Amino acid sequence: MMTWRILPHLPAKGPLPRQFSATGRGTYQECFVVEFYPDEERRWVGNFQPGFNTHDFWILREAGKEVVDYHGSRHVLVRVGDAAYIIDPASERSVRDYNGDITQVIPIPELRLFLVADKERWEGFRDDEQSVWTTPRLANDGFANTQIRDHILQGDARRRTSDKWDEGVEREFTVDLRTGVVQGGCWAD
Repeated sequence: MMTWRILPHLPAKGPLPRQFSATGRGTYQECFVVEFYPDEERRWVGNFQPGFNTHDFWILREAGKEVVDYHGSRHVLVRVGDAAYIIDPASERSVRDYNGDITQVIPIPELRLFLVADKERWEGFRDDEQSVWTTPRLANDGFANTQIRDHILQGDARRRTSDKWDEGVEREFTVDLRTGVVQGGCWAD
């Protein structure tokens, strides 16, 4: 059984940590440190960096870090700021990196999916290391009121129409999580 724990700092002793950066930058600094135990014999440490759009490390120190897993999966999703990494702890590698504007991460254990949203679209990533589907652009300013019922993701897609924060429109959308078929959204016909 695979387990993990969040560490407050990089360990002072032992092997060097694995460095993960969706941008290829920042691997010289400590950010979000997670120790993995893929089996009873091994342990390893990963140091995860945020994406390009996480500007304030002081805010990041207080929030924006999480590890998401679900029972029966061999993968763990590590989110730090606006970046996310789907990690295979047994092979000590990232099988998918998401950089920039990650806003939501939702595990769907019964479908063996991770749902990952940025400000424009959703992606379903399956436990066998394949992107099952990616929606077309549904929004340009994120999603609100998202919920899942009977394997259907539904919510409001936001579209900013000016430079003012409070101006824009919200349109309902749905995504069938089994197929990725979309209805609605801000650019629907």
